[in-house]
Amino acid sequence: MTFSDTLPPCGPKELGKAYLPADRPFRIYVHVPFCLRRCGYCNFNTFTSFSLAPGFDRTSYPSLLKKEMEAARAWQEEHSVPVKAAKSVFLGGGTPTVLSPSQLSSILDALRSVWGIEDGAEISLEANPDTVGFREILALKKAGFTRISFGVQSWEPRILKILDRTHSPAAAWRAVRGARKAGMECSADLIYGTPSEKRREWERSVRKTASLGLDHVSCYALSIYPRTKMGRMLKMGKIREESDSAQAADYEIADTLLSRRGYRWYEVSNWARRGRECLHNLGYWRGDDWIGLGPGAHS
Repeated sequence: MTFSDTLPPCGPKELGKAYLPADRPFRIYVHVPFCLRRCGYCNFNTFTSFSLAPGFDRTSYPSLLKKEMEAARAWQEEHSVPVKAAKSVFLGGGTPTVLSPSQLSSILDALRSVWGIEDGAEISLEANPDTVGFREILALKKAGFTRISFGVQSWEPRILKILDRTHSPAAAWRAVRGARKAGMECSADLIYGTPSEKRREWERSVRKTASLGLDHVSCYALSIYPRTKMGRMLKMGKIREESDSAQAADYEIADTLLSRRGYRWYEVSNWARRGRECLHNLGYWRGDDWIGLGPGAHS
């Protein structure tokens, strides 16, 4: 008996029917690969104005994305893959809010025209605190975004400097306040394990975040990659990487402090108030269908 006797060869149409049932939720991730400045620890697929190819302009990105959407939709139809409206949309990066609210709105309009977005869908985007003011947040809400996730990373000026972040704690506070005033669901990302970060500095950042009444908090362990600025500093002996046991202690501190303020741990790096979990992220864990658009995204 051969393998093909047990599982006969099949093509894209058969795979589409077997693995993409019509009743499974469909979710869309859009990568926006632009940043004002690359952070020293960043290993993501992002580009600053100085690293873009000659002749490329960020203003053309929404129209290029729409072409990719149309090509993906055509592939689905050609291979009998069920076409469904999106139950959630997530714009990540990079820094999506480097694009203007009108550009981001045009991306949502393109998604609506190509696939459709379900009524009541969760529509999230990531933002750096210094790239949006209250006016921009209101415009994003009007465009249809329901949820915003700020890359706060730390409330300690010294730690923000080590991480090469462009914002200040005051800018982060204004951004969070603006999102809450606008009535958007709001999340904050924190990073633990920054070289030389003291335990009390990490505790202060977690306590500050927990005190703001946010819907959601993410805490990520810092990973230092060789081809980053921080990776080169590590190789030259200018910084020391925090041990696994120290990072584990930081994680437990976050869980303890957030739990005391009513946040429930629901996914590896995420805590939320009940009913405020990120539905898009849960979709990944539950095996929902999704498509990734933009450079560096995958499906």
